[in-house]
Amino acid sequence: MPGPRRHRAPSIRPADQHTEWLGLLSPDGPFLSAEVLLEAFPDGLPAVDTEVRRTLRQGWHELDRERTGALVPAWIELVLGELLGWDEEQRAQPVAEGARVAPEFALFGPGPSGREERLHFYRLPLGTEPARSQGGRPSPVETAAARCRESGVPLALVTDGQYWALVHALPGKPTSVGVFDADLWGEEPLLLQAFAALLESKRVRLPARDKGGDLTNAAAALFERTFDKQSDLTEDLGNQVLRAVELLVAEIARLDRESSGRFLEHVGEREIYKGALTVLMRLVFLLYAEEQRLLPTDDLYADHYSVSRLHDQLTIDRDQLGEEVVDRRAAAWPRLLALFNGIHKGSEHPDLRLPPYGGSLFDPQTYEWLEGFAVADRVVFEILDALVMLKPKTKKGTPTRISYKGLGVEDIGHVYEGLLEFSVRKTQGPYVGLQGKQEPELPLAKVEEVYSEGEEVFLDWLQEETKATRTQLKKMLAAEPGPEERSRLHSAWDSDAELTERTLPFWGLLRTDLREDPTVFPDRSVVFTRVGE
Repeated sequence: MPGPRRHRAPSIRPADQHTEWLGLLSPDGPFLSAEVLLEAFPDGLPAVDTEVRRTLRQGWHELDRERTGALVPAWIELVLGELLGWDEEQRAQPVAEGARVAPEFALFGPGPSGREERLHFYRLPLGTEPARSQGGRPSPVETAAARCRESGVPLALVTDGQYWALVHALPGKPTSVGVFDADLWGEEPLLLQAFAALLESKRVRLPARDKGGDLTNAAAALFERTFDKQSDLTEDLGNQVLRAVELLVAEIARLDRESSGRFLEHVGEREIYKGALTVLMRLVFLLYAEEQRLLPTDDLYADHYSVSRLHDQLTIDRDQLGEEVVDRRAAAWPRLLALFNGIHKGSEHPDLRLPPYGGSLFDPQTYEWLEGFAVADRVVFEILDALVMLKPKTKKGTPTRISYKGLGVEDIGHVYEGLLEFSVRKTQGPYVGLQGKQEPELPLAKVEEVYSEGEEVFLDWLQEETKATRTQLKKMLAAEPGPEERSRLHSAWDSDAELTERTLPFWGLLRTDLREDPTVFPDRSVVFTRVGE
């Protein structure tokens, strides 16, 4: 049977297309990164042939209307044969290994020593969700993943007809699962396109590595590429956590200035830093625990306590209400504090039971002063976004959701260790945060003083302080702010017009925070800085 004919007609950028369907899928584990998908499908996902789409729509409509198992075999064969192009001669009984539940068949592809198994296929009764365990037994997905590891066959497809779970599992690697819902293929065509593109016969049957040992564009190879890139995640996450701590410290300093210094009057510099760092490490721990399903998975926890769900909710609020509205609200911070307390003390509520984990990390008494602040929702969003979404390295790139399932305890420890050489300083007088390798925080008066000595002296001094090149510094100094940038600078200086004007000659030198606001520190601020401790 020839494979389905497809033409491509994406209406959005390929990078955005991959990010969108991954967001709709919400996979479990380190599934596939948008970066890897863009390399494999640089022109976007192939569109499914119009006639095939029509046939699928009709077939699903009949099955969904009748909800009877009698229609399932024909429907599944329609998907496997017409959509994916899996010929009967490509299917055979797998080599028996282990005591696991045997798949219905294996899809074979060419290999150096003849035909080799590429994927195991499992059929479930209609209405059985592949990723849901029942009666304390492993879920069908977990069973399939275990057999993948035993046999060395990396891929499995598990379906009841409606839910199609694509599983990738290798020895020593975390399981990746993406569950495609056939009921959504009509209204979310990107999900259908992604399902067809990943599981088409040619891509699945292709060996993961060529004769030279290099990764191919096979479906299994895309997962391996994602794992390879995961090794860079620890460093990238560490940098984003660093910026998130800096933003939280800046917000704490702003609220303290609004209180005329009352909040932090009796809190030492190192204590402020440790408190902000502890908040970030609590969030990293919770994101890891939630993805590992170590915390409740019911709707009550998800809707009212979950950190990852809070990020999703704040994303929707920001998109629908705008940044200004989210910047004026402070509802997310108390929710996080309540979660921290619940993790430490536990909960005996009949609808939400949590064991008291205790320990020092979540002890609310360690940094009681944190409860006195009303941190803006926009700040909470940017902090969570830095922990949930991996930022692209180029302007044309797109954010990728971070998988904490692929991180080990040692990786989280590495993130923490990278923050130990930083602390905070309470300052007198205005400071500015500059770009460059060093990213120094300097008194505005000192910058103005050296600037007055002439361009060459100023450039020499900036090179020493920032470790940026002369060419880079000249380009920064030539940049001029537009109306929006001036407004952001004015707000960052607590609406001080004089400081805004004094800083304009150096605007291009200023680095920005996670909100894209210039990093400046009014008088009586708390400055996050490298101290070498």
